[in-house]
Amino acid sequence: MASARRKRATRGLALTALAAALTAAAGASARGAAPPARPPLAADAAVVQGELAGIPQQGLMLGSSTAPVTVVEYTDLVCLPCASAATSILAPLIGDYVRQGTVRLVLAPITQSQRSSLYAYGTYAAGLQGQAWDFALLAYARSTARGDGPTDQPAALARALALNVRRWRASLFRPRWAKSVSATAAVIAVGDFTSFPVFTVRGLPDAKGHVAVKIIRPPVTLPALTAAIAGAQASPGH
Repeated sequence: MASARRKRATRGLALTALAAALTAAAGASARGAAPPARPPLAADAAVVQGELAGIPQQGLMLGSSTAPVTVVEYTDLVCLPCASAATSILAPLIGDYVRQGTVRLVLAPITQSQRSSLYAYGTYAAGLQGQAWDFALLAYARSTARGDGPTDQPAALARALALNVRRWRASLFRPRWAKSVSATAAVIAVGDFTSFPVFTVRGLPDAKGHVAVKIIRPPVTLPALTAAIAGAQASPGH
């Protein structure tokens, strides 16, 4: 029975809590030791919401709308390097820059597969309830080391964040989300972004209305990103 379930999972079924448990059990059997227990989904949701508490959200934007620097993250919510960046890049960026009002952070989810599309649209829908970044960070937190994305279905993430799930489901596939995804894909094509996450940093326009954009490509480091933020603050438009 367990073998049949694993086989069905590899044929494209979305991971569920049961499938995740079966995979963990199989790995433990092969190694002869149990893997470390993961925190419950509710616990991860509480941590994410605590990290973002008090920071304004509007759609896919996190932070003050008047922040002098805008950082956009182009990301796939089922991408392992993107999930890793949530800890090494996003956490200090949010704590030291977004919360202080220096940076506003904009999420630009991409859709490289059917699975990433589900989480991308789920993020847009969560944004209608002011929790797009909660949803995205929770998806990252629940990602597996295998690089196949969160162990939990998008609806489970929505429930863990106490979203109005009926309203969330009804708004999943609004036409404007498809337009936004297409616009993001156009930027990715023009910028020749081939791996993720990619960050862009821009400051305020100069006296002539010019805005300089700095692109930070993988492997992204926190020093490189913070240096770009400092540069955008120091020289608007240049």
